Amino acid sequence: MKIMFIGGDLFGDGGVADYAKLLSEAVQELGHKTFILSLFRHDNADSAPPFTPCSTDFLNISETATWNERIKSGRDAIRRFKPDVISMQFVPFSYQKKGILHGEVGKNISELLSHIPLHIFFHELHAGLRPSLTCGYFWLGLFQRMFFKRFILKLNPMLLHTNSSIYIYYTKKMGLNVKKLDLFGNIKVEKPDRNVIFKLFADRNIPIDSQTRNSFILMGFFGGIQNLAPIELFLQQLKSVKD
Repeated sequence: MKIMFIGGDLFGDGGVADYAKLLSEAVQELGHKTFILSLFRHDNADSAPPFTPCSTDFLNISETATWNERIKSGRDAIRRFKPDVISMQFVPFSYQKKGILHGEVGKNISELLSHIPLHIFFHELHAGLRPSLTCGYFWLGLFQRMFFKRFILKLNPMLLHTNSSIYIYYTKKMGLNVKKLDLFGNIKVEKPDRNVIFKLFADRNIPIDSQTRNSFILMGFFGGIQNLAPIELFLQQLKSVKD
């Protein structure tokens, strides 16, 4: 099978880009062919990505390209690769700088991807999913929602996925049938140098060392914690795991 992964910038830094490249590499190991198409490659990004998938063909279209140039280059890549399916790694801000997927964006991308089975994975939906946000985010989320469903329906995907139960809840309210698909981690697991870690703690006056380590649960957060998030419930559940 030939699978084309498409997104805003899938060849630079960032979790979505790393995920797409690692997934592309894993799919190749199963005997399939892959291609990565970045429709809005950031011009200030490094010329060489931090991680290069083995033998993955790619095309990076500059974010400064016109829509005519973008469609022509994308069509040429699709015609050469002849994908059986396209997997869109969706982040709204990667297709429009404010994440507002107005008619022109949907029209042009649907024109580019027409007649090819399309899968969409929602890494993000839109701003304003939770209350008590700033006024700016509230209005930004409102405008993003106005065009989000139209954009998805315009693309006419055959399958929709996300890893977030919250996203499934909101997309179900829109009438979209989104299924859950868990993500794999994009951070390499390596055995840590405990002495280095304990020194970092000591430099920051954190009372964790070789003697007290087992009294603590260490966690890393990637992303922000929203207002009104059930932190107390999370801490209770965490305590039950520790106990």
